[in-house]
Amino acid sequence: MGADAHTVILAFNMHRFLGDTVVVQAVSNLRDKFKADGRMLIMLGTSFKTPAELQHDVMAITEPLPSEVQLTQVIRELTSEMELSDEVIDRAAAATIGVTRFAAENLTAMALDKGGAINLDALWESKRKKIDETPGLRVVTSPGGFDALGGLDAAKGFMAGILRGNNAPRCIVHVDEIEKAWAGVESDSSGVTQDQFGTWLTWMQENNATGIIANGPTGSGKSAFARAAGSAGEIPTIQLDLGGLKNSKVGQSEENLRTALQVIHAISGGNTLWVATCNSMGALPPELRRRFKLGVWFFDLPNLEERTAIWRLYAKRYDLQDAAW
Repeated sequence: MGADAHTVILAFNMHRFLGDTVVVQAVSNLRDKFKADGRMLIMLGTSFKTPAELQHDVMAITEPLPSEVQLTQVIRELTSEMELSDEVIDRAAAATIGVTRFAAENLTAMALDKGGAINLDALWESKRKKIDETPGLRVVTSPGGFDALGGLDAAKGFMAGILRGNNAPRCIVHVDEIEKAWAGVESDSSGVTQDQFGTWLTWMQENNATGIIANGPTGSGKSAFARAAGSAGEIPTIQLDLGGLKNSKVGQSEENLRTALQVIHAISGGNTLWVATCNSMGALPPELRRRFKLGVWFFDLPNLEERTAIWRLYAKRYDLQDAAW
């Protein structure tokens, strides 16, 4: 390259080109030349899987999504000419956590109303749509908390204690039918599923993440329980669709998972509670089961008392008379 000595060159969206052997070789050829006169190549991208040829020549620096403290400063600067209380700014920052700084500015600006206030409901809705754009992630929090869920008293009481504890989680992550997501992980010849599996288990270990496995027949309330737990603790429930992360392009599946985990980490500040649901425990690898330290909960079909409680909720919801149900 003809750049002068001590020149810094920025290459944007390089994650889209490092799968090309010609580009990898070109970057490798720059090493000795740039070292001789102090030039530097900075490759920017959303997520990288460094090729083996460059692993010892390229230093990877990860910039995490902004923390709640950083977002508070962003919103404070954006609304500096408005008379907003610290409480409103803090709640707005909590509503935007999990997105980039630029996205937080945009979401907050769109949530400002003519009266000089922040519409927090609109901000949460915009953030939900932004999270839903992340491959494999979807906000599924159901309203009403545990009061809108009949039966399951033991599980609800146990979860309520966790949500009110000193180290209460800031996000529920729901993985549905987990036994199907990791079926055949040991026999996967492509290595994609094994890489995803290892990445996920490592992330849970490093972030001290834990949770419960809800096991039981279809229709016993496992998924409804996970969705209600979020509103019961006034935190979001995010569904992680492991199948939706897979992509036909080489390396894209692993990149999707790492991006999803980065978003989850930003939203929760690293304090997550995982609820994995399954219909059969036999196919779950032992190393996975050990990550869910809060145990396996069996969700049985409702008994007469629980069915009565469920019917009462639906009768009230749809304004049915006793004779009708």
